[in-house]
Amino acid sequence: MGEAIIKQPGIVKVAIGWLFLGILNIWVAYQGISSNISGWDLVSDLLSHEWLRIALPAELGLFIAILLAALFQLMSIPGLPKGKILSFKLALGAPTAIGILSLTLGLLYASAPPELSELQSSRVIVAFVFGAFQMGSVFVFWRYLNRPEGKFFLKIMQQQSAAKEKTVKLPNQKLPEDEIKFYCRYCGSENKVDAIFCERCGRQLKEI
Repeated sequence: MGEAIIKQPGIVKVAIGWLFLGILNIWVAYQGISSNISGWDLVSDLLSHEWLRIALPAELGLFIAILLAALFQLMSIPGLPKGKILSFKLALGAPTAIGILSLTLGLLYASAPPELSELQSSRVIVAFVFGAFQMGSVFVFWRYLNRPEGKFFLKIMQQQSAAKEKTVKLPNQKLPEDEIKFYCRYCGSENKVDAIFCERCGRQLKEI
């Protein structure tokens, strides 16, 4: 079964904007990972603050997760102009995850003890602003998809409902005779149920 497709007017421009957002997210994740690795010696330094020895590995893990989510966001972009539903779901889900991870980073920085709070205060602001920006981008994209001329999620529900109605059958329900498929075992062509000889290759299908 092929992937369901929902066409959206003007989606190419949105896909280009989403591409730049994905590149920005990758750049932010790369900068965070590089900064974290450069200060990794503090984790093994017994003289460093206990909070740093715990926070640095947690920070690294969050930035790696942001990087992975950004890669998924970029993977979704080629399918947006084609109207693939999975691509739309990835395009909405990846930045949502990045927003949640960024807010978690902000909470991590905010948990710094008083003697380190001044050093972490700017990071708290940046993390919360970046997380809010991601959530805002998702909200704008979601609103765009649900414009009167798009109605993306309404189309998905209608499509899924139609698929269920087509595939779900009542117990012991028999198909009409004209819907039963009968294929030639020699050439594979379709024939009538009561056919004795294949209409294509002429070979005998049933005993007379």
